Amino acid sequence: MLVFTLVFSIFQTAKADKKSRDFLAKQNELYGQEQAPNFDSFYFGCFYLDEGDFNLEILQEGIRIISDKEIEIPTSVFENEEKNMQKAYISDYVLENLAIKNYGVNIDMKTELEDLVWNINNVIDKKDLPINKLTPEQITAFDSILVKNRRKDGIVTMDNDINIAHSIIEKQGYELINVLSDEYCLTIVNNDVLLKLKQLEEKSKIG
Repeated sequence: MLVFTLVFSIFQTAKADKKSRDFLAKQNELYGQEQAPNFDSFYFGCFYLDEGDFNLEILQEGIRIISDKEIEIPTSVFENEEKNMQKAYISDYVLENLAIKNYGVNIDMKTELEDLVWNINNVIDKKDLPINKLTPEQITAFDSILVKNRRKDGIVTMDNDINIAHSIIEKQGYELINVLSDEYCLTIVNNDVLLKLKQLEEKSKIG
């Protein structure tokens, strides 16, 4: 009886595994895989999940560059916090202020395309950039059948949408980048600024 039960259990598990594989194959056929980001991210040694110390001066310099020297990090943001909590408090402070002052766009994977475009256009306005504003139609014009299926059924297309926005902005001589966030805080920089940020990012990894 024990042998029968064991065999039956293995059979049921294999049957469930096949159903799961068939379901995933069908989903992939309909929706494909969400794209990987093709834009740069900068953390300046202050990604809150990373272990180890960070150089506040490097982070501060990066944020000054991105915000045209408008955003500073006061010591009151972190001075009373334990060392391992400082990154989280500083990251939250910077992300909030980038959004409030329209130097950055805080989004998550559930952000609507219209909101993404509207907020990126706010950054263009704030920085007075000589590039064309985006429209949702510019993004959806590049939709494949798989992406159309994803939109229709409410499945995430955010990385796809950001990649398209980045491509449009890049053709005008600028870069859409992510700052500090494990979701996304997007901003726009020119190529000279991009180089400075890359140098700071490398410097932050040296310690």
